[in-house]
Amino acid sequence: MRCRACGFFETYSEERKTELETQSVFDSCPNCGETNPDKYQQPFKLKSPRAYRTNLSAGSDTKDDSEFLLSRPPIFAEKIGLANIEIVSNASISISNNDVTWRVNTNSDRFFTGKLYNTNNKFPFNSNGFWFNNQWLLNDFATNVPVNNGYSMFVQQNQAGVEEQIALASNKNTEILRIAPTTVPLELDLNMFFSETDLPHIKAQSNGVRSGYYSAAFLLQRILADKLDIDPTEIEIADISMKVLEDETNRRIAEIILTDELPNGSGFVRFLYDNFANILSESINPSNPNSYLGKIHSQTHQEKCDNACYDCLKVFRNMNYHSLLDWRLGLSMLRIMNDSNFVCGADGSFKFIELQNWLAFATELRNAFAQSFGFSHTAEIKGLPIIKFGKNQKHIIMIVHPFWDLRNIREANWLAEIKAEIDEYVVQSGGYISIIDTFNLHRRPGWCYEKLVIR
Repeated sequence: MRCRACGFFETYSEERKTELETQSVFDSCPNCGETNPDKYQQPFKLKSPRAYRTNLSAGSDTKDDSEFLLSRPPIFAEKIGLANIEIVSNASISISNNDVTWRVNTNSDRFFTGKLYNTNNKFPFNSNGFWFNNQWLLNDFATNVPVNNGYSMFVQQNQAGVEEQIALASNKNTEILRIAPTTVPLELDLNMFFSETDLPHIKAQSNGVRSGYYSAAFLLQRILADKLDIDPTEIEIADISMKVLEDETNRRIAEIILTDELPNGSGFVRFLYDNFANILSESINPSNPNSYLGKIHSQTHQEKCDNACYDCLKVFRNMNYHSLLDWRLGLSMLRIMNDSNFVCGADGSFKFIELQNWLAFATELRNAFAQSFGFSHTAEIKGLPIIKFGKNQKHIIMIVHPFWDLRNIREANWLAEIKAEIDEYVVQSGGYISIIDTFNLHRRPGWCYEKLVIR
């Protein structure tokens, strides 16, 4: 069972599944209550093949129009038992060698439909052929293959064959490290799992928060690989799951999950667990300018890399995440785990390396957006770029950082003063506030205009 709304993943035996179905446990996600079928997948059958087979023909050239998939199946980490949680700076970390990781191929959620068949395969050296019984074949490929250069295949129905829809899966026991912020300042919203009832700008900001978690995960992967002189693929990044902060605010955050690539573990994520305080501190203030972290912090890299490049986060193996990665958001996420008082610029302080040029960057994005969509009145409030538009400029577009919590202004600070001034303006003018974060504005301005600007 898998839930995209909260990252929950769990497996069951057939007997346990039947028992829980009678109790209506699977009517909604057991972890978050999600019922939307686009996000919540009720239990589906997993099978781990012992081997794979072909039609045993002479083969043929691949057709130019055949389906070509670039994505790799994601990794899911299933909790089997409880692990002790240790607090390091502002991070809650735990490690387990009893949990299981799964790589599941759902065929892009179309699954694989087939059943057991018997096949007779003939070869040039044996015209009578060989019978292979109880062969699980996809229905699409359960067809006779005519004789070609002495090769052929005859498919026979199997009385025991019952059509079923499955996903392919492989699993392994390995060491799994889980990392999450212990506390989150009230100025920030680090929930990457939005609800359907959330306002459009909150749903949009969750993409930037998701970027922060995954970018931080890939940063840790690369830092560890650099320190241990290993290939980054030795450390795998599992699907990120939801947690609830234990601070009586009931706020949701997420949990980064790193695993060893080898079954039974190779000690790499345990090294990160044992040295997490030092590695976290080093990621914020690198001591060696020639190290991986030193190069990321360098002035040269800051000037040439707006979000992610092949010198920092991008590699061929994480191509699926390229549009999501942002080294600045990843560094801010690690800084939050290092310092519980860091509010990511909401207090008006942008002295940190990943925030130094944020106001200039936001202003540049604002100007390009205004020019593209015909907005002629741009301004700044205490340095924060905004756009005024509509009759008598009664509406305001506010450019914000994706980590800022604009839903609940709880603290009196620079951001709260700006929001209060904008609120007062639109009340007097009878207009609306539109909120656009820099993560989305940088990547898809047209989408922002269509989905986030209230007109």
